[in-house]
Amino acid sequence: MSSPESATLDVTHPGELLGLLEAFTHPGGASLCFETGDGAPWPVVVMEVEQDVSLCLDVSAVREIVPRLRRDEPFHLMGQVDGAVVTTQTLEIQEWRELGERLQVICTYPQAASVLHRRSSFRAELRADMNVMATLRVAGQDTPFEGRLGNLSMGGCLLELPLSAAAALKPEQVVDGIRLAFPNQRHFELPACVRHVRTDEGWTKAQVGCEFTDLTPAMERLLWYCVTETERESARNVSMRDGPWRLHHCFNRLTRRAGIRRAGGKRSRGREARWRPGCRRSPTI
Repeated sequence: MSSPESATLDVTHPGELLGLLEAFTHPGGASLCFETGDGAPWPVVVMEVEQDVSLCLDVSAVREIVPRLRRDEPFHLMGQVDGAVVTTQTLEIQEWRELGERLQVICTYPQAASVLHRRSSFRAELRADMNVMATLRVAGQDTPFEGRLGNLSMGGCLLELPLSAAAALKPEQVVDGIRLAFPNQRHFELPACVRHVRTDEGWTKAQVGCEFTDLTPAMERLLWYCVTETERESARNVSMRDGPWRLHHCFNRLTRRAGIRRAGGKRSRGREARWRPGCRRSPTI
C-alpha cells in the first residue's frame, strides 16, 4: 500500500510506456540496478529506445559492472521522470556492441514500468524493524553521537539519538557529517547541518532533524535511490517476517515465467521476470 504522500501506478499502455522510456535518454536520466547484492544504482546512458523491440545502453563509464552483466545477473532501470520515480521490470541482454572505446548492450524492451509519484518534500518513514544506524560527527568532539535513522528525504533526515544530544546540539549547527549504515552493509556519509532538536514524549531520546548540504551529483543519486527503496520497503506488510531487512533485493515481488527471444532466435531458459505490483494498472486502450 502506498503512503498518503505517495502513489504507485503500473504502466503497461504502449504509448505511455514509450514516453517514460524516452525520458530515460536525457542526460542523467537513468541508472542500472542489479536485483542481487546491495542494489546500488549505476549511471548508464540510454542511447536508443526501439518500441517493443529493444533498448540500447552505453555502459562505457561503468565498466566495473560488465562482469556481472556478462554473468546474466538480473537488472532493471530506474530514473526520475517529471518528479516521479520510474522502475522498469527485469531486463535481459540480447547483444554486446563495441564501437571504438564505447561499450554498449542491447537489452529487451520492458512490457511494464512502475511509477511512484510523491511530494517533493516526501520523507520515507522507517519501520521499527528497519534498523539503519546513524552516526553524527560534531566538530571539536572526539565521540560522535550514535543512534538510528527515523526518516529520510532528498533534503534531510530525522535521527533518533541519545538524550544527551538534545543538550549538545543547536539549530543551524553545522556538523562534520552524518554516516548512515544500512543492514545490507551499504554505508555512506553526507554533509549536513542541524535544523531542529527535540525530545520524544517520554524524554528517553533526542530527535534531531538535519538538512543535507552541498551534495555532489553522485551523493544525490545514491540518496535518491535510498529514499525510493526505503519507501518501497516501509510499504511492505509489517506482518511479513522473512529475515533481516535489506534494501532492494529482498522486496516481495510478483514473479512470472518469461520466454524472451534473444538474438539468434533462442529463448532464455530458467529466467523469471520479476515485477513489483502497484496500486493499479493503467488501462490498455
